[in-house]
Formats: sequence, C-alpha cells, structure tokens
Amino acid sequence: MKDYTQHVRIKSSSKNAFEALTREIPNWWGSVDHSIQGINEDFTITFGNAYWTFKIVDYRPNQLLIWKCIDGQPELNNEWIGHMLKWTIEEDANATMVSLIQEGLNESLPCYDVCSAAWDRFILVSLKAYLEKGTGQPGS
Repeated sequence: MKDYTQHVRIKSSSKNAFEALTREIPNWWGSVDHSIQGINEDFTITFGNAYWTFKIVDYRPNQLLIWKCIDGQPELNNEWIGHMLKWTIEEDANATMVSLIQEGLNESLPCYDVCSAAWDRFILVSLKAYLEKGTGQPGS
C-alpha cells in the first residue's frame, strides 16, 4: 500500500522551511515540549490530551529531516508508533519544495482518513501560510 505523501511549493528559502520543521513547529502544527536541535533528540507534540513523541533519526540542515514516532496516545495516535516521517526540502531559484512521506500511514489504518486530511491542512495551508505570510493555523 502507498504511504501518505504530500508536497507543497512555498515561496520561502530552504533555511526557513527547515527552521519551521525544527524550531518553529508551534507556529504551524501544534504545541511541542521543546524545539529540535539535532539528531537523536526526542520531542513531543500535544493537542489537548493527545500526543505523539518523535525521535530525530536524520538531521541535515535545509535538506532532510526524519522523525521516528516512538509513542502516542490515545489509541488512534499510537497507530503511528514505528512510523518514519521523512521531510525533504529542495530549493530552486523561485521557491522551495517541502515534501513529507509518512512511512506506515496508509489506507489500511483506521486513522488514515482523519490523519491524511489533517496533514493536508497542516502542510498545504498552515505551513505554507506560516512560511509565506508569517501566520500559520496550528491546532490546539
């Protein structure tokens, strides 16, 4: 089965996109316990009582970032445990392409419809607006 994949072309630099995916997550996605500084770090993102915890397994500034989901609650969120979220960033003369592949998130999971729709909103709307206009639409 095909894993969830999304791409968005943003009028911003690769440096700014990488900062958004590491140090500025609360501005476009949700509340985090701390910003990402490098490989092997863990961070937790929360939405009310729900959360996911990720370990950074690859960290290449302005190019690549891979998060491994190592915990999540409630039950719907723990479907992500073991998933690899691969963010790639490619800049050209006019814009930057940000792509996410979430290995493991596919139509066989009960959360797929909800999770893929949420990712679409956070990537295509919130992340893009944050990087282009300075204001995202994070969840709470």
